[in-house]
Amino acid sequence: MQAHAIGGRPTAHARPEGGHGMRLPAAICALYGVYAGFLDSDSGASTTRAALLGLITGAVLLALWSLVRKVRPRMMLEARSMLQGALAGSAFGLLVSLSGASVLKAAAIGLAAGAAVALTTHYRLYGKVR
Repeated sequence: MQAHAIGGRPTAHARPEGGHGMRLPAAICALYGVYAGFLDSDSGASTTRAALLGLITGAVLLALWSLVRKVRPRMMLEARSMLQGALAGSAFGLLVSLSGASVLKAAAIGLAAGAAVALTTHYRLYGKVR
């Protein structure tokens, strides 16, 4: 019979509703900000400037990440993976540039990381559709 299809009980794999979906991104952005501040202070900047840079970079990354999560359901799979790759690539590129590398090296590593994230995200999302 079809008794299993009827009922309002959520299954074990259903995601709970609530505001808990931003805890992990907030923690990752906080670590990103701390690391960016550490890289800036390691290059000779003052502690205040390094802390301010870390706070700003973490907050900007969290704002961009939440914006991507908000518009993500309305986008095509290809555009979604490109957007996530661009966000990850720019984040990696900024960290490489803060480490004291040249602009060309930072751009190349950011581009490679962004392409890897875009390809991985596209593969993962396209695999769910089929």
